[in-house]
Amino acid sequence: MLISPASVCLADHPGATDPAVKSPEAPEHLDLTFIPAEAVAAIVAHPEAVLTGPDAEWLPIEIITAAGMKQAGIDPLKVKEAVVIFASPTSGTDPDFAAVLRFSEPYSKAAVTAILPPGKEMNIDGKTVVEVLAPRAMWLYLPDDKTIVIGMTPLVQKMLAAKDVDSPLIRLLKKVDVSSHLTAVFSIDAVRPIMKQAVAAVPPVPPPFQDFLKLPDLLSAILVRVNIGAKFNGELTLRSIDETSAQETERIVKLGLAMAQQAVMVQIAVTGGQSSDPVQQASAKYATRMVNQMFARVKPVRRGQNLSVSVEANSSVGSIGVMMGLLLPAMEAARGAAIRVQSMNNMKQIGLAILNFESVNRRLPAHAIFDKQGKPLLSWRVQILPFIEQNNLFQQFRLDEPWDSEHNKTLISQMPLIYAKPNRPNDGKTPFQVPVGKGLAFEGAQGLRLPDFSDGTSNTILLVEVNDDRAVEWTKPDDLDVDLSKPLDGLGDAEPNGFAVLLADGSARTLSKSIDPAVLKALFTRAGGEPINPNDIEGSEIKRIEKTRERPDGGKTIEGGEKILEKRTDRNSTDPNARP
Repeated sequence: MLISPASVCLADHPGATDPAVKSPEAPEHLDLTFIPAEAVAAIVAHPEAVLTGPDAEWLPIEIITAAGMKQAGIDPLKVKEAVVIFASPTSGTDPDFAAVLRFSEPYSKAAVTAILPPGKEMNIDGKTVVEVLAPRAMWLYLPDDKTIVIGMTPLVQKMLAAKDVDSPLIRLLKKVDVSSHLTAVFSIDAVRPIMKQAVAAVPPVPPPFQDFLKLPDLLSAILVRVNIGAKFNGELTLRSIDETSAQETERIVKLGLAMAQQAVMVQIAVTGGQSSDPVQQASAKYATRMVNQMFARVKPVRRGQNLSVSVEANSSVGSIGVMMGLLLPAMEAARGAAIRVQSMNNMKQIGLAILNFESVNRRLPAHAIFDKQGKPLLSWRVQILPFIEQNNLFQQFRLDEPWDSEHNKTLISQMPLIYAKPNRPNDGKTPFQVPVGKGLAFEGAQGLRLPDFSDGTSNTILLVEVNDDRAVEWTKPDDLDVDLSKPLDGLGDAEPNGFAVLLADGSARTLSKSIDPAVLKALFTRAGGEPINPNDIEGSEIKRIEKTRERPDGGKTIEGGEKILEKRTDRNSTDPNARP
C-alpha cells in the first residue's frame, strides 16, 4: 500500500474531531438490539454502500452476487449493515463470535436454510432457532425477512436474551460514528482484567519491550475506520483512559514505530545491502528509500485522549475490483479446501476414538452392536460415543434395541458434528463409514485385534468418506460393503479431487478417483501380503511376482506368488505391525 504525502486524518473531518463522537452527517444510531453485555468488540460494515456506490463500477458485482447466493443464499449487495461481534471464549482460546445481517430488501428464508444446512429446530423463549452444522456448534435465528442472526451457540444464546444492556462496548457504540464503510471497535475496558492477567503471565521481556506491557493500563478502546472509493482511507485510533495516559501511549507508539523501522532497515542491510551485485545493491537502496518515506508519513497525531494514525492509499476501487475478480475463484477454492480439511480432521478424530477404544478393550469395535442372535442393532458410531466426549448421549441409547426403534430413532437428530461433513445437510446421515468384508478392517461380529493387521496399520484403510448418495443414518449399522473386484464402488465423488480415507495408524489422506483399483484393493485388505506406502500410491502398480522352480524335465512350475508395491519406499517404517 502506498501512503500519499497528503495523508488524510478522518478525525479532521467536520464533526469528527473526536472519533468517539458521531458526526452530524452520520446515519441513525446503530441498532444494538442483539448485542449482549458479554461482547467486547464489534465490526460494523456496510456492504451495500460499497458494492453499489458511485465508485463501484469496476467491482465484479455479478460474481459477488452469484457467489453469495451459491454459498449462503443471500445477495451481499442487499446487505445494508453487517455487525460482527466478539466475546471472550466460553471454552478453549478462540473468541466466540456472531453476526447480525440487516438487509435493504427481504431475503429468502428458504434459500438460507437450504444452503447453510440447518439441523433441528428449537424454541428458545418463544424464538425459533435452528442448529447449524459447522465445525463448532452454531445457531441460526431469522427474526424477520430483513434480519439474520448467526453465530456460536453460547454467544447467540446471550444475544437472544439481551435487553436494556449497559456495558463498556455498548456505551462506546452509542457514541462512535459507524458511518464509514467499515468500523471496528474494541473495548479495552471490557477485557482489561483478562489482559492484565495475560501480561502478568508473560515471561520476562528485554527492557526495550517492557513499555508495551503498560498498554492495557493506559488504553480504553481501539477504533479502526476504513473507507473505500477512488482512494483508500484508513484510520487507527487508540483511545486512552485520560490525557496523561494518552501522552504515555504516544511515547510508546513512537518508540514502537522507531523500533519497527530499525528492524526493517537491518533486514534490508542483511539481505541486499552488503551484496556485491549492483542490482541487489540498487534494490536495497530502493527499499531503504521507500521504507523511510513510509515511516516518515505515518505520524501519530494526539488530540486529548485520542492518538490517531491515518493513511491514504493510491489504490483505486477499480484496481481493487480487478483484484477481487481474480481472487474470488481462489476464495472458492479455499472454501473447498477448508471443507476438505475439516472432513479429514473429523476422520482423524473418529480414528483416534476407535484406537482409544482398542486401547481400553484390546480390540477394535465391531462394525455393529449385535444382539444375542447375531442381529446388528446399532452402529459402531454409537459404541465409540464415550470416546468422543459424548457419554451423555451414549447413555440415552437402548443398546438392546435396533437403531430405528421408537426410542432410538429419536436420537438420530442428535448426531455429533464429528460425524458430519461441513457442506452436507444436517439430516442425521454421515458419509464416514468403515469398510466391511472378508479380509478387511471390519469383519465378523467381534472386533479385530491390531495384530490381525499383518499388512501393517499404515497400509490398511480403517475409514472412508463415501459418495453423498451412500450416506447413512449415523446410528444405523450400515457401512461400505466392499467388493474387492470393484473397490471404487461408492467412492470417488465425495470431492472434486477424490475421496478421503483414514488408515489404521490414524493418518488421513485424499485418494484420487483415478487411483489404480489394484492399489485401492491392496489398501483395503489387512492381511493380503501387499504392504503399501500410502505416500507413494499414485502412479504405483501392484504386480504379482511369481516364484518358480525348474522341474527335472527342464520345465518350470509356478510355486506361488506375493503381491508387492513396485515403488515401495517404506522400508524404514516405524509401524510395529508393518511387514518387513
